[in-house]
Amino acid sequence: MKREILCSGRYNQTRLAVMENDRLAEYYSFSAGESAETGEIVLGLVKRLLPGMEAAFVEIGKPRLGFLPLSERAAGAKPLKAGDSVVCQVKKAAHEEKGAYLTRDISVAGRFLVLLPLGGGIGVSLKIGDAKERAELKSLVASLLPSGTGAVVRSAALTASADELKAEIDALTMRYQNAVSGAEFKKPPALLLSGGSPLQRALTDYTPESVQRVLADTKELCEEALGAGMIAELTENDPLEIAQCEEQLKKALARKIYLPCGGYLVVDQCEALTVFDVNSGSNTGKRIQRETILKTNLEAAAEIARQARIRALGGIIIVDFIDMEAEDAARVEAEMRALTAKDRVKMTVEGFTRLGLMELTRRRTGQNILESRMEQCPVCAGSGRILSPQGVALAAALDVARRRRSGQDGEITVSVNRSAHDEAAKTLSGLNVRLKANHGLLGRYELENVKTDAGSDKE
Repeated sequence: MKREILCSGRYNQTRLAVMENDRLAEYYSFSAGESAETGEIVLGLVKRLLPGMEAAFVEIGKPRLGFLPLSERAAGAKPLKAGDSVVCQVKKAAHEEKGAYLTRDISVAGRFLVLLPLGGGIGVSLKIGDAKERAELKSLVASLLPSGTGAVVRSAALTASADELKAEIDALTMRYQNAVSGAEFKKPPALLLSGGSPLQRALTDYTPESVQRVLADTKELCEEALGAGMIAELTENDPLEIAQCEEQLKKALARKIYLPCGGYLVVDQCEALTVFDVNSGSNTGKRIQRETILKTNLEAAAEIARQARIRALGGIIIVDFIDMEAEDAARVEAEMRALTAKDRVKMTVEGFTRLGLMELTRRRTGQNILESRMEQCPVCAGSGRILSPQGVALAAALDVARRRRSGQDGEITVSVNRSAHDEAAKTLSGLNVRLKANHGLLGRYELENVKTDAGSDKE
């Protein structure tokens, strides 16, 4: 598979796209100098304890307090009380109305392993399936780690030499020690170690062997890629614009996404979960029905795995595939497992429920792309729907009638959008109103010359 990383430092933004076979697979955009919240090591201030939940709310310099489970306590950590300083790490970034999820089990990620400076044993990535290789890697890393330190060995370590592993362990240990050194003399909240730029994270998660090249339009981004051992090229043009990434992203973020076979997906994101509904669309087929359904569902599985990465989805994902035979469902599930295994963010396929819905989970790493690029619509308040002309007319009529009953006389002016004018004219007849058409006010209305509680008129 051809994989390239395109990055641009223009327009006061750092934009990064991971392209696989010339198709957009991942996209990130950060303001200049901004780093990812997940992974940050911070000196927090305990604001209050929640004994019933065995947790604490901690001020970490963000708009919302972080949530720190007290059960996740590193070896030797002292009990906390309100007003204490605490070194902790952002495990999950703030999401919607929830603050960041924190932990005292600090980790520092590298290309070959994740260092656990406060201990926690040695784990090996499940992507390394061979038992002998797992045991050998675990033994080698154990011999290289400083006393009292743990690690999680990544699959990239399979190709690393002992010297490379040792060099990374030393570098990660030094990074952690430099971050927390003197923390007891600092005033909380304070950032001790940033979560890293989107490019740094990509360079950590992808090995140089798996990326054909990094194409960047600034010297700083190019040097960053070269320093990570990647083949990097500096270009005068915006590489994301040349690859039409924004156009691909716009199509990928639509609510309805078409599949090559003629079927389509409908995507709905809400706070708790994301739902994908698979439809056959125009794929009604030149084949027998079973083959048509299987083909549509397999294409849908591939697109859903891609959507999870592009949208940076986190949490629960539900998929309503087209109903199929049990044998075909097993094939679709196996395909989904194979596709999600390629995701650098942990994604788990839980399987089909009794209602035939597929359940998946994906680790939340920060804001999904809809949250970072878009704001809630002020008209529909995020519902995606507004009142119909009939609904606007009825709501206005009920409002005027209520005001008449409360003793307000005289002419009331009702302003509605042109699309609702005719319906409002019929519905409001007999209520002594003056109707005005307005180019705005889509899905709503406004009243003028209405008495306020103080008895004056609203103009």
